[in-house]
Parts: sequence; structure tokens; C-alpha cells
Amino acid sequence: MRILALALSLSACHPTDEITDPGTKPGDDTGEMTSDDCEGDDACADWEICEGGSCIDGDRNGSFAQAVPIAWDESITGYLNPQSDWDYYALTVQGGEFARISTRPTGAEVGEPQASDEMDTVVATYDADGALLSWEDDYPTGGSVSGSDSIVYTYFPTAGTYIIAVMDYTTAFDSDEKHGGSDFSYVLNVQEYSSAPDEEDSLGSPGADREIKEGYLYPVPVLLEREGDSDWIELNLPYDDCPVLLRGSAHLDGTDALPRVRLYTAEQDLLLDLDELGTNGAGLYPDVDGGKAVIEALDSEGGGGDNHWFFVIVSAYEQGYSTTTEGVELAYQIDDEPNDALEQAQLLTQTDVQTSGGSDYTAAHLWGTQDSEGDEDWYAFHAQAGHFLNVYGTADYNGSLMDPAVEVYDASGALLNTWYDGSDDAPDLENLLIETTGTHYMRVYDETGAAPGGAPWFYRFSVYVTDFEAS
Repeated sequence: MRILALALSLSACHPTDEITDPGTKPGDDTGEMTSDDCEGDDACADWEICEGGSCIDGDRNGSFAQAVPIAWDESITGYLNPQSDWDYYALTVQGGEFARISTRPTGAEVGEPQASDEMDTVVATYDADGALLSWEDDYPTGGSVSGSDSIVYTYFPTAGTYIIAVMDYTTAFDSDEKHGGSDFSYVLNVQEYSSAPDEEDSLGSPGADREIKEGYLYPVPVLLEREGDSDWIELNLPYDDCPVLLRGSAHLDGTDALPRVRLYTAEQDLLLDLDELGTNGAGLYPDVDGGKAVIEALDSEGGGGDNHWFFVIVSAYEQGYSTTTEGVELAYQIDDEPNDALEQAQLLTQTDVQTSGGSDYTAAHLWGTQDSEGDEDWYAFHAQAGHFLNVYGTADYNGSLMDPAVEVYDASGALLNTWYDGSDDAPDLENLLIETTGTHYMRVYDETGAAPGGAPWFYRFSVYVTDFEAS
């Protein structure tokens, strides 16, 4: 596993450029001659150093001891040169600060050299003893952010000097072909981030609030200072019936917290409850009423202390929850009661789409709620004989309390299949062969039969009918 390999490599006591060899980095003592005679580094290019009277590829920040000082709100330009280069920076803090650390390729501002398109930075932070605190390849949620290469959100619990390391992806993951060069230039920026919610806070009196706009990401720091502590954050949403997404960092090496989030309405009704935020799911509720919501951030095991910290990254989707399939934006249909029997089945809107290889199929997306104990939802869709049905669901991955089961019936009402298993509590079905042409039906219900139902018992499904076997 590549991510595990990076974590193990970075967590060595004294990280170096040659991950397995704690020596000086390439370019500190050796390298190809690239310029004429020199008497000092000032006579060489920015990506070179002077060694033995000659300018060679390299720099002078290739170990913890050589780390270049950087201060809050400071930006420094660096070069990953030569190949396999690691650059180290030292940040001195008072303790108790949250931080946003980012890199971007040079070339965005006037006078900057244009960075290579091949450069893909990884940023990591360590304490003074070399223990890994945090790292990211792209954005903490796994995607990208315009104008940046890597962004790390982290916390420095105690006073002292911490180390920031920058390297190329190929170096961090020990690829066979490692990248680097004079055009692997980046700008490193370090910013102190906003503090955690004020104590003493509660559901009725949140310790922080955020104005949420559509299309933006809002990282909210959390510090659980004592056992059983919760931090409460009020969200002012851009509109009513707003889809809200709660995500976390995928890499939490330096915290003792096991992140958990709950989302409530302004009336204090629970909407979702998600364990292992970031590492095993993202909280998503597609339709938050009232223009406000409240997040409860806590530890999955009730822990707390000086090093129980994490970030909740909040965003709001466009009103009218949708997704993109084969480049086509498709709205999620909301379950419309009464649809409690086959005769009341809600007709799915099936849209024709096409794979990149030119194969046609239909797609429909839906989300619904088990409104009460024993509630079941029925849906109708069209399928031709010889085609295949594929259904993919999510539930607890998004913070739902529901454990859905699904049944499929043919046009005559005969049961074709029942399934329970999937990538999370929601079941997945692949390549069910359709034997008769006509309207078919899907029944969604709670597998346990004992769930009380309500807003937190929700599900999502994507339904595809193909004339080929999906893989």
C-alpha cells in the first residue's frame, strides 16, 4: 500500500532524502557541475550551491539540523533539485496553535519562474524528535484546491521548534523514477489558523460559528481538552434545504483523537452521526432545513486531552443535490411518500449516458429516509431483457444510522434478488441479468426491522441499467 509506505518512511526518527540512508541529501556534497567557478553560493543560481569552487545542483536545507527558519505568515521559494531532494524548514511556536501549511508551484506571480508540470509536492510536519505529526499530498480531503499543490492542516500542542518537510511525490513514495530539477520550484507558506471553539459550549450554545457559502471549503479546528469533551459549531447556511458535507483529514498521524461528528438541525434534531471522520467516511446530509445547522465534534471513545485535535472541513453543495455521471449532471431524486408498496412505487428518472468507450446505459440517483419504524420505499424503473442491473448504495459512510436492505422484482412482481452487503452498510448489486422487458421494482427497507426511523435513517443509491457487464 503506497500510503502506508509513505507513513512508515516519514515516521523515521531523522527523515532524509534517501529515505533509507540518514545522510546528507544529494547536492549537499556532490552533484553535476552546472556553472563556472564560484567562491560562495551567492555566485550560483537559486537552485545551486557552491562546492569546491564550482556551482552544482543542490541546496543547504537537507536535514533537520540544516532546516531553514520560517515564521508565521511567511512565504519562502524552494527548489526540489536534484532528484530525490527533501527540503526542511523550522517553525518555532508558543504551543497551542493550529496551522495551515501550503505549497504552490511558482509561476503564478510576475517575475516567478514557471514550475514544471511534473512537480507534485508532498508536505509533512514533525516534532523536534522526528515524530510525524501530519502530511498531505494534495488537499486533506483527497481532492485539489485551485492555486495550491499541497495543503496541510495541523496542530502544535506544545512550545518549541517543529519541522516542515517538502518533497516530490515520487520521492515520498520511493518511486523507481524520482523527479526533481531546477524547474521543480515551489512557494511554501505557513499561516496560523483560527482557534478551536470556546469552552464551555453546548448544542444550545455553540462555541464557534461559520458563515458557509456555496462552493467553498471551511476547515474548522477542534480541540477536545478533557475526556468526554465535545466542541460545538453553528453553521449559517446559504439557503434552506441545503446539502451539507462534513469531511476530515485522511492522515491523522500526530493526534490522539478518533474523530467523530454529529450534525443537528437548528431545532436540535439529529441528522447524522459519523465515526472515523476522514479515514472512513464523510458526513453528508442532502437536505438541511431551516438555514442553520450545528456540528458536534467529539472523540469516538470519549477521549480528550492536550493532543486530541482534528479538523472538520465543511462545505455546502448547490441547492438541489446532484452528482455527475459520464460528464452529465444528474439530480438526486428524493423519496416521495407514499411509496410504501409496489403499487405506489416512485418512478425513477433514468437518463441516457455513455461511457468514454462509447457504450450506452441509463443512470438514476436517489436518496430517501426511513420515516418511521417499519417504513419501506418502493421504486420503479425500466429494463430490457438481456441487460444488467447495477445498484450501489451508501449509508453509514455518510453518517446514516440505517442498515438498508434491497429487493428487486420483475414486471410480474416476482422477487429476483435480495441483498444486504456493500462497501458500507448499504448493499451493492452488480450485473443482475434482466430476463424480461418491462417495468421492474426495487424495495428499500431497514435490515434489522427494529429501527425507529427518522431523519438520521437515510440512504443513497445509484441505479444503472447496462447492456454490458460492469467491472
